Amino acid sequence: MDLDAILGCILLEQEALDELSFKLEEQRLILLAGQHRYLGRATTEIDDVAANLAALGRQRAATLADAAGALGIDPSATLRDIAEALPTPEAQARVSTARDAMRATVAQINRTVEENRRLLAGGLAATIDALAMLGTAPSYDASGTGSQGGERSVLLDARA
Repeated sequence: MDLDAILGCILLEQEALDELSFKLEEQRLILLAGQHRYLGRATTEIDDVAANLAALGRQRAATLADAAGALGIDPSATLRDIAEALPTPEAQARVSTARDAMRATVAQINRTVEENRRLLAGGLAATIDALAMLGTAPSYDASGTGSQGGERSVLLDARA
C-alpha cells in the first residue's frame, strides 16, 4: 500500500476543490456586481474545473480501491475507513487531516453554490418583473403552453 499515492491523489483533488471554490467565489462577485456579461465565461470555467474534479475523483477511487485491497478491507471502503485501517498513527493522522481539509472545502463550496443560486433567483425574479412592466413577460395558458405575453398598453411619460 502506497501512502504517498493516496496523499498525492487527495492533494490533487484538494487543489481542484480550491480552484472550484475560487471560481464559484468569482461567480458570486460577478453576480453581486451586476456584471452579468461575464457569467457565461465564469460558468464555463466552473464547468471545466468540475470536469477535472470528476476525473480526479475517479483516479482517487481507483487508488483507494487498491489501497483498501492492500489493507485487506472492502475495496469500496471510504477514505475514513482506509485512514482507520492504516498501520501507524502518523499515517492515520495524515490521511484524516487531508480528509478533513477536503470536507471543509466541500462545505464552503456548498455554501457558495447556495448563495449563487439565491443571487441568480433574485436576478431572474427582477428580470421577470421588469418584463412584466414592459408587457413582454412570458405567460402560460390553461394547458401550460407558454407564450411571450400578450400585447398590453404601456404608459410612457412623454416628458422623459
